[in-house]
Amino acid sequence: MAEKVARRNAYPFRKKATSSQLPVAPQVVRKILEVMLPVKQHGGRFRAASPLLIMSCIMHYTIHRTDDLDLPDADWQRPQWQTAETLEITHFSWEDSGHRPRTQARVLYDEHSLSIIFRVEDRYVRAVAERFQDSVCTDSCVEFFVAPLPDSQAYFNFEVNCGGTMLLHRCPSAAERAQGRETENVSDADGATIRIATTLPRIVEPERTTPTTWAVEYRVPFALFAQYFGAQTPAPGTQWKGNFYKCGDRTSHPHWGTWAPVDTPNPSFHQPDFYQPLVFA
Repeated sequence: MAEKVARRNAYPFRKKATSSQLPVAPQVVRKILEVMLPVKQHGGRFRAASPLLIMSCIMHYTIHRTDDLDLPDADWQRPQWQTAETLEITHFSWEDSGHRPRTQARVLYDEHSLSIIFRVEDRYVRAVAERFQDSVCTDSCVEFFVAPLPDSQAYFNFEVNCGGTMLLHRCPSAAERAQGRETENVSDADGATIRIATTLPRIVEPERTTPTTWAVEYRVPFALFAQYFGAQTPAPGTQWKGNFYKCGDRTSHPHWGTWAPVDTPNPSFHQPDFYQPLVFA
């Protein structure tokens, strides 16, 4: 884990509108002013709010509810998925190979579980990690980081390669880390409660250099969030926070994309300060 975080902390910022943005509202203006005012109060001048700040104030994703989630089959066109909002990973903020695959995601929930599906229009596709908790971020990989508590930045990092292999840790908040809590690997037994489906074989090696569209879907029981965070099953109006990512660190064309902007000088996905609201409808 430490090696992977160091890797992501080792790499100019472009903005593209997404369907998850909201019109600028009074509360957004207040949030921007909260950032600007301290500069003025300390004798400085008001500085213009950056596009990054404004965008981070107005992004959100709505998770719609369904009566009974289907078993994952990685079918982006399945009728149930047509009821979900679609978000897109459009921010490739760091120097990369120039390969920036179109990546979309959808999320739904029911009484018992949360389901996530990604669709990637890719190229240079590779998957060699094959066991739960292997380092999948070096493969063609999609990631969903989510903090389920209203008063904590502790989070799960769901990382899944194109072959359906997952890495999952409970990552502590800064406050927890200061108190000595470390990153916790989700156990094999608990990982087995997550159902996963993908459109590609588990191993993709040698790398596919031709255009390849792939999808991966997984269903996570809310009991897992309760066990590792003490989080209650979400109800309409519940708000979590998170971000969605696409990477391929050791493919022939490495890249690092995000849904919500991340303002760091080098690639770094473990940045809960930049997570955005995920609202359960």
